[in-house]
Amino acid sequence: MDELLEPICFECVGDSFLQRMIINAGKKGECLTCGKNQLSIELESLANEVAKILSDTVEIGDYHDIWDIESDRISHTEQSGDPLNYFVTEILRLEDEDDPLIDLVMDKFVGQSPGDESFFDHENYSRKTIVPFETELNWIQFQSELMHKRRFFNEKAKRFLEWLFDGIDSYHVWGFGPGVVRTLTPDECEPIYRARDCTPPKDESQKIIGDPANQLAAPPKELAPTGRMSPAGVPVFYGAFERETCIAELRPPVGGKVISGEFRLTKDARVLDFTALEDAYDRTVISYFDPEFIRKVERRQFLKDFHGVISHPVVPDQEHEYLKTQVIAEYLATQHSPNFDGVIFASAQAKHDNGRNIVLFSHVISTELLPPVPNENGWTFLFGEPAEPGIQYVPESLIIHKIETVKVTTKNTKVIGGELECDIDDFYERGY
Repeated sequence: MDELLEPICFECVGDSFLQRMIINAGKKGECLTCGKNQLSIELESLANEVAKILSDTVEIGDYHDIWDIESDRISHTEQSGDPLNYFVTEILRLEDEDDPLIDLVMDKFVGQSPGDESFFDHENYSRKTIVPFETELNWIQFQSELMHKRRFFNEKAKRFLEWLFDGIDSYHVWGFGPGVVRTLTPDECEPIYRARDCTPPKDESQKIIGDPANQLAAPPKELAPTGRMSPAGVPVFYGAFERETCIAELRPPVGGKVISGEFRLTKDARVLDFTALEDAYDRTVISYFDPEFIRKVERRQFLKDFHGVISHPVVPDQEHEYLKTQVIAEYLATQHSPNFDGVIFASAQAKHDNGRNIVLFSHVISTELLPPVPNENGWTFLFGEPAEPGIQYVPESLIIHKIETVKVTTKNTKVIGGELECDIDDFYERGY
């Protein structure tokens, strides 16, 4: 075995992925930093790896002028960002920026600048913004597959969703709020509401008032229409955490009538809260030395914006746009391990920004017969007991709403010479 030049042992680097790389290489040497004779990597090779990672993930910090108010002129120029040793410390997952390994690695950067001789000679650096181009391209291909190729038995779509939601349970939200994956319990879950449009001529208010528990519940499978999270014939429970959101989601006309009621859970429900994704972070550390590093970071970035895909409003007669969200819902309900009982997403119709919808999947609300099981005497009946639905109506919670006004907000863009120039509001604010 060839002798290693300037060995650095696996114990002196903190990154677990890098440690496994060094161990798997199976080369021993007397470590420069700790003096132990054990599995190591050459310092030159380590510096090359770190230099490549830096060129892919950081950029030279921007320079900006600092204005001195007293002298009314530019006093000096500063560079934004952090020193290079900060990023090297992070890449190697070391605990101390004064670790001697950092200087050893940085001393090897001379002559390794990626395309620019002075790349490693600056004072400060900033992280590059990683735009999820590849993930967005995969998402477009996923939609195209479903819309124009194979809707059923689509292994390619399944593999994409497996990759997209892999590790979603490790996503958490800063602070003390609920996480991305939540367990709603009957005792602690806030009230859930469901509403029906009773605007004439489809006024079924008397039928609902006479039997609200069944008439406001999810429709039976024979009557279940196409929805955002379900194809026709698959019953799911569409509700909201605010009555106002329920009403807004129905888009009733002025003069119309809506009836809403309150529901409560009867058992725990494991849900994926898409509204939390934007502010979520993954506790799983991605190694910079992982060949999939950029792709995994892209996935995280894409998931932060994914809520907009789920909650995007669909105009009437364009229900085919629901296909992708229907497939996602079926994947989460039946294919993801462990599976989900429902999802939460923001309302695109609610008049306030924090309106939230909740969808409970068919297996949660099902009352179909359970498989027969032996009783205490060992007798097994021909048919099992009906399942208890995971959500039930709260008596005396009906409210009839008469729609008096509907507020519409718009984003206005001025057209000048046949081209879209700017927002009208901005146009007038600037005094043009």
